[in-house]
Amino acid sequence: MFDLKEFLAQMRPCHCGQCPYLPDEDETLMALRCPGLPNLLHADLIERGYRHSGDIIYTTACDKCSKCVPMRIDPMRFRPSKKQRHILNKNADVDIVITVPQLTDEKYDIYRRYMKYQHSDSPQDVTKEGLAKSTYCLLPSSAEIQYCLGDKIIGITIADIIPYKAFSSVYHFFDPDFAHRSIGTLSMIAEISLCGQLQIPFFYPGLWVQGCRKMEYKTRFRPYQLLIDGVWVDCEN
Repeated sequence: MFDLKEFLAQMRPCHCGQCPYLPDEDETLMALRCPGLPNLLHADLIERGYRHSGDIIYTTACDKCSKCVPMRIDPMRFRPSKKQRHILNKNADVDIVITVPQLTDEKYDIYRRYMKYQHSDSPQDVTKEGLAKSTYCLLPSSAEIQYCLGDKIIGITIADIIPYKAFSSVYHFFDPDFAHRSIGTLSMIAEISLCGQLQIPFFYPGLWVQGCRKMEYKTRFRPYQLLIDGVWVDCEN
C-alpha cells in the first residue's frame, strides 16, 4: 500500500484539544487513517515511536511540549524486581489466552468499570460503539491477550504482534474487583516474557510521559530505552 517515506508524507496534523496526560497542555498529533496497514510497514512505524488508535496511526507533534516519549524494553535484558516476582507468584493461577480481538458485553462491562475505577478524577463515558471504534478496530497485527481465572476474564491487553519484529501494547484494562492482584503489572511482565519466547527483539509499552503520575509505573521495568531525538537511548532510572 505504502512504503515508509510515502506513508509519512501523507500524515496530517490533528489538533485534539486538551492533552489526556498533562491537562495544562494542548495535544497535536500527526495522523493518518490506514485500516490495511501491512505488518512490515507497521513494524517500521512502531520502531520510530508511532502508535495507533483504532486504524489511525499517529505520533505526537505538540508545538510547546515534548514530554511524551516512546519507550521500549529488551526482553533478553529485562529482569523482574523482587516486587514483580512476588506479583508473578501471587498470580500463578492466572491463565493467559491469546486470541483474535472480539468485543463482547462482558469485556465492555469490565472496561466501563475499569474507567470508573482508574480515572475517577476525570471520568470518561465511552459507549460500547466508541470502544469498538477506538480499541477493537483491528489492524492486521491485532491480537487480544486475556488474563483469566477459570472461565472469568480479569484483564485484557489489545496488542500488535508482528513476528520477529515488534510487540506493541496498545491498551490494557482490568476488572477492578481484582485490582489487588496487580493485573497491570502482571500483564507487562507476561507480555515481555512472551515477546522473548516469540523471538521478538523489543516490547513497546507505549509512551512514557514526564510529569504524569499515572505513567510512572513504566520506569519500574528495567532496563528500558527512550526514543530521544530519533535515537533509542538506554535508561536505568
